Amino acid sequence: MFFRAQQWAQNNGVPIITWKIQCTGAIMNYLNDSNTETEIFHKQSGLLSYFVQGAMSYITENINPKKGLANGTTVYMHSLTFSEEDMLTGDYKIFLTQIKHSSPGEHIHINNAIPKYINVKINITKDLKPLWKTYETILKDKFIIPIGFRSRTDKTKNDIRINDKLHKNKTITKQKENRVELAFVITFHKLQGKTIPNLIVELNERPFSPSITYNGFLVALSRVTHKSHLRIMPITPGSD
Repeated sequence: MFFRAQQWAQNNGVPIITWKIQCTGAIMNYLNDSNTETEIFHKQSGLLSYFVQGAMSYITENINPKKGLANGTTVYMHSLTFSEEDMLTGDYKIFLTQIKHSSPGEHIHINNAIPKYINVKINITKDLKPLWKTYETILKDKFIIPIGFRSRTDKTKNDIRINDKLHKNKTITKQKENRVELAFVITFHKLQGKTIPNLIVELNERPFSPSITYNGFLVALSRVTHKSHLRIMPITPGSD
């Protein structure tokens, strides 16, 4: 995720902003030095939230399907909102200074001033536009919507080395997860019946679920309007 975000940010002249997902759990008691903390919250760990201004993203759960905010809805990251308390802290002032002097693709990490909302731009169809009130958007007629965080218990397994001793399968319980994730690519399982301009279908066996099925393949084919928009990856020789 980080390297794709960095390339996109460089090409579009913006920095990458990250912050730690707030966590609890037994392993968090071991965070007594910066090296251990760095090992847990490394860039590819999945325990960092990402913000790249203007980047295409998607909503991870149903928020208000009647107004188009459903699981898999495409949105575009616009801005961040912080609490008034965080805006008075030194960490927030440092963050603003870093943003002001940042270069394209630069990684800026927020230490303690965690965003309260990720504001996203949504594409409103003619049918949905009458359902939205002016006061529901941050900018008039721009449809910039604040998306808050959620409290969720999600156990993950991590191998972590503490004081030169390897601790396997320690559990971290994640809290206040972001409901907006970057989507440079997205699986058709997240499309929720949408039609897209281009689709790549991989038919080879893969090590993670869900596996491709005949019915799933037919669903994938229905996501595009013309065969020229579809690319099917060849089956590897010897594959089942």
